[in-house]
Amino acid sequence: MPFEIIWEPQGVIQRHWGVLHPQELDEFNSQFYGDSRSDNCKFMLTDFLEVTDHTFDQIDISVAAGYDIGASKSIKNFKIAFVVREPKVREGCELYRKILASCNTTWEVRLFEDMGEARRWCEEPKLALSGCSARA
Repeated sequence: MPFEIIWEPQGVIQRHWGVLHPQELDEFNSQFYGDSRSDNCKFMLTDFLEVTDHTFDQIDISVAAGYDIGASKSIKNFKIAFVVREPKVREGCELYRKILASCNTTWEVRLFEDMGEARRWCEEPKLALSGCSARA
């Protein structure tokens, strides 16, 4: 499976390449959520720069988002940065972002085309929302 996980003190980097399949994301999620370090993560920097295509359909993306919506109940104030340029892959990431935003989780999701910009955003302190809801 073409992916790697890089743990950092405050977060995790997941890097994928080639054609991204739902099974690979399931394997990543299993490894990420199965590791106690995920409990204290503040961000996930997702490097899709070398992903050339994906085999996800709308249901697969909704299932992935649903899994993370459930995880957002225990992992609070989390940021996910997708670094992606390929249009079809970007479209899938945007659908995932919209699904999470519509469920009013404490997670923030943004799309970037540059790793440096994504990292800077991930490392910025997340502002706590007080008495308001954020909708995309």
